Amino acid sequence: MELERLKEKRKGLRISFTKHLTKIETTLGKEIAAGYTKEAKLDELLSLKSQLTEKLNELIKTDESVQLKIEISEMAAEIASSEEYKDKGIDLKSKLQRQLRSKHR
Repeated sequence: MELERLKEKRKGLRISFTKHLTKIETTLGKEIAAGYTKEAKLDELLSLKSQLTEKLNELIKTDESVQLKIEISEMAAEIASSEEYKDKGIDLKSKLQRQLRSKHR
C-alpha cells in the first residue's frame, strides 16, 4: 500500500516537473520587448531556477523512497526512468544558469 502511495505521489511530481520544464523552455525563448524587459526576464528565470531546484530535489527524494520499496527485479527499469527525469532537469538547469550569466552582463 505504501509503495502505491509513493508511486502515485511521484506520478504527480513528474507531471508537475514536466510542466515546469516546458515553462522554463518557453521563458528561455521569450524575446525582450517593450512589455517584457531584461530585468523582468531575469527575475522570472531566477524564480524558475529556484522552483526547478525544489521540484528536482523532491522528485529525487521520492524516487529514492520508491527504490527502497520495489523488488530487485524492477530496479534497473526504475533507475533508468528516474535518471531520465533527473538528466532533463540538470540539462535545463544548466541552460538556465548560462542564460542568467549572460543576462547579468
